[in-house]
Amino acid sequence: MANERRHEITISGITISLSSKKDTYFDLDAEATRSWKTGILKRNRIRKNCLKIECSMENRDADYVDLVLGLLDPQEFQVEVYDRYKRERATKTMYCSDRSTEDYETVSGTKTTLSFNLIEV
Repeated sequence: MANERRHEITISGITISLSSKKDTYFDLDAEATRSWKTGILKRNRIRKNCLKIECSMENRDADYVDLVLGLLDPQEFQVEVYDRYKRERATKTMYCSDRSTEDYETVSGTKTTLSFNLIEV
């Protein structure tokens, strides 16, 4: 299959392999109005299929997680990701919202889990 790299994203030219990735497509709406006579909602959709990606990287070295956090720091950046609507990899301008890290001890040393959300601008 041509898209074996569905769990990979590229942020500012650096490829990151994720443990899990959840894509959510949503619409941006302006204020909608509902007619009091008919009860019908008149939707004012501004844009459709905006992408939100929930990403998780588990059992990684702290230095690698720090590198990824540095890539997520700018206000917005370019992300190459598999787009299910286009059925191909596409580059999108995104920003990072929530980020969380968790450190835990293993036999081979400290490992870190990083979770973050990327949202299309």
